[in-house]
Amino acid sequence: MAYIRQDIEVPYQIWERQQEAIARQNLARVVALEQQALPAIAAMEAHGVCVNVERWRSILEARHQQRIELEAVIKQVLGEALARTQPAQAVLIGSPVLPSVQLSSSDQLKEALHALGVAVTSASKEALQEVQQAHPVIAQLLEWKALEKFETAFGENLLSYVTSAGRIHATFDQLGAASGRVICREPNLQQIPRPTGKDDAYDLRHCFVAPQGCKLLIADLSNIELRILAEVSGDSTMVRFFAEGKDLHSETARLMFKLPQDVDPKVHLVNGKKARDIAKTINFGLAYGMGAQGLANRVGVDLETARALMGTYFATYRGVSKYLARSGKEGVAKGYAASLSGRKRFFSQEELRARRGEVERSAKNHPIQGTNADILKRALALLYAQLPAGVHVVLTIHDEIVLECPEALVEEATQVLKEAMVQGCREYLTTVAIPEPEVLVERYWAKG
Repeated sequence: MAYIRQDIEVPYQIWERQQEAIARQNLARVVALEQQALPAIAAMEAHGVCVNVERWRSILEARHQQRIELEAVIKQVLGEALARTQPAQAVLIGSPVLPSVQLSSSDQLKEALHALGVAVTSASKEALQEVQQAHPVIAQLLEWKALEKFETAFGENLLSYVTSAGRIHATFDQLGAASGRVICREPNLQQIPRPTGKDDAYDLRHCFVAPQGCKLLIADLSNIELRILAEVSGDSTMVRFFAEGKDLHSETARLMFKLPQDVDPKVHLVNGKKARDIAKTINFGLAYGMGAQGLANRVGVDLETARALMGTYFATYRGVSKYLARSGKEGVAKGYAASLSGRKRFFSQEELRARRGEVERSAKNHPIQGTNADILKRALALLYAQLPAGVHVVLTIHDEIVLECPEALVEEATQVLKEAMVQGCREYLTTVAIPEPEVLVERYWAKG
């Protein structure tokens, strides 16, 4: 009887203390949100998503052949370079045998690249990117590494998760990240690469399909993290651009590079790169505390140019500049940062002592990423409550939601999806404009 009594009393005592802590930290709203989102996330795991395994394997085979062919070309170039550094060998019949280079061996790669006149301290992707202009084989090596990674990440190990019913039931960790974001694992479907274009023959997202008689409904929130930044910073210029329905990246490029209205930032080049692409990198990068060196590496400019770009950006968006400076300091001073729902990310004394710069960046990031998580979870909760029977959420990837829907219910489900995503935003964003999301209706997981 004593054990039975403990089983009843102890959980209740724990619950009481939890309620006290929740009230003390002002987390009631966050806890309520998590409880509302829980059934939606559990249902998503249970239902799973359909996969076209045959198409997936054909893509894997094509990628494998690409890698084998590219590997032969690279080995020829590197072998010839090594041969020039070694004593000539007498050959009675045929051509001399070139030295063999294992592309997976860092030491052999470095030796071969040195023979080509390319000095590298490492054969890592990052090190090779820094010397990409030194020799054409560097770009080929980077492509080979990408193909090898593709086979490793998306090969048979991932396909082993497909059930006999043709579905993957991934695990979605509701509090998987410090920001509160949902994290997917076993397998990680959030790492499935986006297609490079409409005609991408190697698009793995095309392998996620609707079953017979159904369609997939795909929607995401346009520039949601930048809209959150506009909300929390109160930057009048950014808020105005969103209110006017303008493309923020193009408008940022116009202001930063003083482009006239008749010049298209999507095609205009600045230092050999499209102006809009540079602005997009800056918009997202600086919002998360990227420094001048990081920007220089991402955009492909020298450090001085990167500093000048940062100066121009913050002069353009003064409210953003003030917010980032303020939020970083406040996070350090308070020992935590909070999203618009009140979701807190705490920083330990050890973190504050040893990694102050990292803490400041996290304090800038968390209100944005945490609010994004809040919005998505609120939308999932609304969808679980409002979607017609037979319609299921099958994927959620950061700011994107995918539904599996019987064809007869597409129109009704589309409207529910739009309203849920807008309402999820409006729970937390009261100033910035929120456009109605576009919903794609396809047989597969298409990209908007």
